[in-house]
Amino acid sequence: MEKLTETAGMKGASIGSPDSTSESSQRMDLMKLYQELCTNIRTSDDISFKLLGFIPLVSILGSGAATLFLGSIGQKSAGAVVFVSVVAAMITFGLFKWEMRNVQKCDVLIRVAATLEKAMLAQDPAQLTIDFGQYYQWKQSLRPPLFGPLPDRKKAGRGKKPGIGKTQAERIIYWTSIAAWFVPVIVAIVKWRMNKS
Repeated sequence: MEKLTETAGMKGASIGSPDSTSESSQRMDLMKLYQELCTNIRTSDDISFKLLGFIPLVSILGSGAATLFLGSIGQKSAGAVVFVSVVAAMITFGLFKWEMRNVQKCDVLIRVAATLEKAMLAQDPAQLTIDFGQYYQWKQSLRPPLFGPLPDRKKAGRGKKPGIGKTQAERIIYWTSIAAWFVPVIVAIVKWRMNKS
């Protein structure tokens, strides 16, 4: 990461040097790299949001169906429902760990994109637009709170990060989805104890 940052910084510095013969070529290379980074970040976010919609839906419907199914089957078949629920919880946990790795990768891509923006904006500050310069100020933006209105940037203290970010929201969604798969397990255990007594 350090090496890439230094390289991007050096290329950014060489863009503005008046005696550079390949100024246009270097600028195009940086812009091409920046566009690739933006595409990778968008693709990563797209996959994350699709999973965030799909995983809770499958977990709720699957655990609900398994719980209802437990009411209509015998004691011997309940073990199969418990097994399927535990396997589904493990698969959901695996997807959660993959998503956390994806978040790490996306964070690195955002930092590299921010470095490129900084290098290019140092030469031409007029380039700052909605589409260009979005990652440069990424870490300075305030996170939305879990409940209540958005914090006022002027009132928020330096270094404070109130509220939750995307990663914390993903953790809540995934852990809730994993917990949903244990509802049929708990129902099966309760049913088994009631039948035993």
